[in-house]
Amino acid sequence: MLEKIYNFVKDTSPSELENLFDINGIKFYRKDRNSKKLKIIEYNKPIFYRLENNRFGISFNPMMSRIESTKEIEDIYREISKFASEPKNQLTFQLRKDEILIVDNFSLLHARTEFPEDGGRLLRRAWYDGESNYDLNLGFLP
Repeated sequence: MLEKIYNFVKDTSPSELENLFDINGIKFYRKDRNSKKLKIIEYNKPIFYRLENNRFGISFNPMMSRIESTKEIEDIYREISKFASEPKNQLTFQLRKDEILIVDNFSLLHARTEFPEDGGRLLRRAWYDGESNYDLNLGFLP
């Protein structure tokens, strides 16, 4: 999905592509989930960012309260949201009881659909900073 989004932007807005890597180019606003009062958190973050070994990652959340940038970047953000929402651009599956999914949070655009309120959901985050003995293909090369 990440590679498809990158290529989509590259094909539709090539002159703006590099601006999506600019940390100061986009200001995000979101509600603070940890606050009982309505509190808006403001921060700057690029949509695309560079990882090691010429790979790229994405930071994208269509549920942001709002974003501020140039009109061109805001338009691209909306187009990315539309593109990612199209079923043909998604891989969907359902985990069964006792199954686990492990993903690289930095190089995969991911989401979840609703699940039953009486169903359990356990989310754990792990950070791995070591060297792997395996040839992992995380992220993509443009």
